[in-house]
Amino acid sequence: MKRESGGALRIAGEIVDFTGEWLSIRRGDRVEKYDAQRVMQWTSPRTASQQTADELFHNSKWAEAGAAYRRAVGEDQRDWMRRRILANLSLCALNLGDARTAGENFALVYRSDPTTPLLDRIPLNWTGGQLDGETTRWATESLQSDQSVKRLLGASWLLTAQPETAAATLQALATDPDKRIAQLADAQSWRARIVVADRAEVGRWESKLRILPAELRCGPALVVGMALERLGLHEDAAVAMMRAPVEHPRDVQLASQALLAAGGAMTKHGDQSAASRMYRELLEHYPQSEAAQLARSRIGGRIDD
Repeated sequence: MKRESGGALRIAGEIVDFTGEWLSIRRGDRVEKYDAQRVMQWTSPRTASQQTADELFHNSKWAEAGAAYRRAVGEDQRDWMRRRILANLSLCALNLGDARTAGENFALVYRSDPTTPLLDRIPLNWTGGQLDGETTRWATESLQSDQSVKRLLGASWLLTAQPETAAATLQALATDPDKRIAQLADAQSWRARIVVADRAEVGRWESKLRILPAELRCGPALVVGMALERLGLHEDAAVAMMRAPVEHPRDVQLASQALLAAGGAMTKHGDQSAASRMYRELLEHYPQSEAAQLARSRIGGRIDD
C-alpha cells in the first residue's frame, strides 16, 4: 500500500474483497477498505489446484492450466479470488481457440465486479479471421444480452462476418457508462476503417490510444499499427504492433499476430535484421500458432541474424 506522503505501508489481515475500486481487509473484528489503485503488492493463500494452474499458465500449457483452473474455481469460496481464476481460465480458453468459453467466463468476472481490474483479460478479437459455427452462434446471441461486456464481445467477434450489425452495436457501446467499455468499443470500430483511414484519422486514433488505460492499449495499438503500415509508415507501424508481445505476451493470438505483422512491416522498411529478430521471437514463444507457420513460410525455414 502506497502512503499519501510516499513510501509503502504494510498491512496484514484477511482479504475479504478486492475489486477495481476497493481492497477490503479484515483486521480483528473490523473490515477496513483501501483504495485499490494504491495497492502496490499483495499476497493471499492459494489452493493446491490454483498453485498448479498458475505454474502451468506461466509455462504456457493452456489446456493443462485450464483443467487445473476449473478445479480451483470450484474449490475456492472467495468471490474475489474466483474472479481472478476465471479471468485466467478465460485466457486459457482463448489461446486454445475457444472464444465462446473465453467470453462466457469473462462475462462472469465482469458481472461479479463491473469495476474489475482484470479487463486486460477480456477476450476481444483484434486480428479478424474466420469464425466457426459455434463462435458465430454465441457471438450473435451475445449481441442480445443486457450486459454491455457481452455485447462488446459479440460485436468484436462478428465485426468481419456481420459488419453492419456489429458496427451498430459498437457505436451504441461507445457511450456506455463504463468508460473502459466505451473506449474498447470505439477502438474495435477502428478495425473496419483500417483500409480507408487517412493519416489524420489514424492520428486521432493515436490520440485516443494515449488516454486508454495502459493495460488496455495492446489490441488497439495493433489496429493503429496495421493502419500505419497501410499508409507506408512501416517503422512507426512496427513500434505500435510490438506493444502486444511486450506487454501482453500471454494472449497468444494477439501477440503472435503482432509479431508477424511487425516483422512484415520492418521488412518493408528495409530492416531485415529487425524483421528476423521478430520472427525469431515468434517462433521461440509461439511455435504452434498460425502466425508461426506463416513466419516459417516467409523465411523458408531459416532466420538470418
